[in-house]
Amino acid sequence: MSDLTRQDFYFELPDELIAQEPAEPRDSARLLHLQRSSGKVSHYIFRELPELLNSDVVVVLNDSKVIRARLWAQDESGHTEELFLLRQLRPTRWEVLGEWERGKTWTIGGVRATALQACQSDSTLVEFEEEIYHQLESLGEVPLPPYVKSNKGAGGYQTVYAKEEGSVAAPTAGLHFTETVLEKLKNKGVRTEAVTLHVGYGTFAEVKHGPLSSHQMHSEWFHLSEATAQRLNEAKQQGKTILAVGTSATRVLETQSAGGALQPGSGETNLFIYPPYEWRFVDAMLTNFHMPDRSPLMLVAALAGKDAVLNAYQEAIRERYRFYSFGDSMLVL
Repeated sequence: MSDLTRQDFYFELPDELIAQEPAEPRDSARLLHLQRSSGKVSHYIFRELPELLNSDVVVVLNDSKVIRARLWAQDESGHTEELFLLRQLRPTRWEVLGEWERGKTWTIGGVRATALQACQSDSTLVEFEEEIYHQLESLGEVPLPPYVKSNKGAGGYQTVYAKEEGSVAAPTAGLHFTETVLEKLKNKGVRTEAVTLHVGYGTFAEVKHGPLSSHQMHSEWFHLSEATAQRLNEAKQQGKTILAVGTSATRVLETQSAGGALQPGSGETNLFIYPPYEWRFVDAMLTNFHMPDRSPLMLVAALAGKDAVLNAYQEAIRERYRFYSFGDSMLVL
């Protein structure tokens, strides 16, 4: 299994199954239940999730909030160009998607910006003449994924429990939750906890050709509080099932449990989880249906088994499930 490549995770997906807007209401999305032990598949509606869980489960959410990271800027010639903010490095300095020529300038809403130098292979450091973070609500647009061609779903590209601003892509596994579903989980004794990981544009990045071990993940900032780590460690010791909502929450928990128990802290993680992987803390996942041969799919395959996951995806395609960010949901339990 150690010589797996991206080709091992490829599947054909009809374009019409790529969801262009969220289900309405959110909890009317479909839910495919994949049993981790047997590979058996069952079909539900997301609002039935509380019926599938009990008080032996602790649900871990990513409470990161999407910022309005897409800016439309005028260059020196008056041309309109897109500046996609990836992350803030200083009050006036941002990493921006794309390779821009050093010294190039733009104007956004009266604010001047200058390209400084390359940051990563596909991004550039850009300096703004003043802080723009608190102006993004008026200057920016919701950064919908590249495969979403409609803006109709922009209002639904945020979880109902989003709290900590910083993501440029939504932690989409949580988009299906409603206050009603959360309340029903609470009434059943299912505890919820929150961690933060600011999802970067790297969630859409292609995995390198060659063995998966050669791929380098983009780094993303996370935070795990001391109180949350303590409660989750106690739950784990009591034998409860730790169910992570999404690959982002999963990566926080696995990053911070290298010694077996969770350690609180903040920092950046570039943890790439793919088969085979020795799980330390996460037992189950709630996740969306991901793009072929990308890192989120590989993470799910590491938990449930590559063949079982790809077989479940084929079943989802036959049953006309909706895929990607605004698509349907899968429970690996």
